[in-house]
Parts: sequence; structure tokens; C-alpha cells
Amino acid sequence: MSFLLQGVNPVEAMPTTQLGALAAANPVLSFCLLVAFFLLCLLLIYWWYTQFSASSMANQRAEMLLREQLTPDEYQHLLKYGYLAVPSKLDPSRQYRIPRARGRVQMLQTCMIGATSLHRKVAELCVVARDPVPDADMILTHKWMLEADEAGYLKLANWSRVMDSQWYTEKAA
Repeated sequence: MSFLLQGVNPVEAMPTTQLGALAAANPVLSFCLLVAFFLLCLLLIYWWYTQFSASSMANQRAEMLLREQLTPDEYQHLLKYGYLAVPSKLDPSRQYRIPRARGRVQMLQTCMIGATSLHRKVAELCVVARDPVPDADMILTHKWMLEADEAGYLKLANWSRVMDSQWYTEKAA
């Protein structure tokens, strides 16, 4: 409104960029730039879709394999509590908890007093894959490595020892 009162055209008062001036002077170039931008957007959407769908398919296959390889009780326990419990073959008082989501494997010491089971976290173990893999595949990897070569797994893992961890009881599953 103030432009009109002062007698200045608002379009003339706006600064122009070189690209804007070039596009205004050449409508074919404007159209080509618009088409190029549109194609770039389509290419980006296609790339995102293929990446997402490929990882989604890998996750689905990994989840099917996990379900096939675990007993029904193990799978239900994993869904309900968020971890898979694997007993140690080297030490009967030791248990490993493999988390459902990415994270460290917990090493627990267990003790039975009558009918009560006590647990205490002793350490957290970190073993990761070099390449990205679905979480379900990592669960099976930890499980199979612990069952096949527990001593080798313990040598391979990075340890975080837990000091002064408290004993606790758990409700029966």
C-alpha cells in the first residue's frame, strides 16, 4: 500500500537474482529447470522407496527365521519380556540375556534359594556385525555363538563389568 502511495511499482522495487532474471528472460530454460527439479524429486523418492522396501523385506525374512529357530516358549518370552534368555554351558549359575532391540548382551549370575531365583548382573557384552543386519538376525547370531562356542564368544566380546550389582528376584515366567 505504501508503494502505491509513493508512486513506486512493487514489482520494480523487488530485487532480482541472476537466475531469476535468466529464467524470466528465457521461459524454455525455466521449464527445463522445473522438469529437472521434478525428475530429481522423483529419483529421490524412488531411491528412498527401494531402500525402505528392501530393508523391510530383510526384516520380515529375519523375523520369520527367528520364529522358526526359536521354540514357541522362547519366542513368546522374547516378545513378552524383550530379551532371550540363554543358559551358559560353561557355568550353570550363569545366564545371558540377548535384547530384542540392539543393545548389549547381559551376563547374569543366578542363584536358587529354595523356590526363589535370584539374579545379579555381572557384565554387559558387546558384539556387533560389520555390516548392517536386522535385529532378529543379531539375536540368532548371539544365541548361536553362545551355544556353539561360548568361550570364543566371551573372548570376542567387549566387556563392561558391573560393579556392586544388587541381587533381585523375578516373577516366574
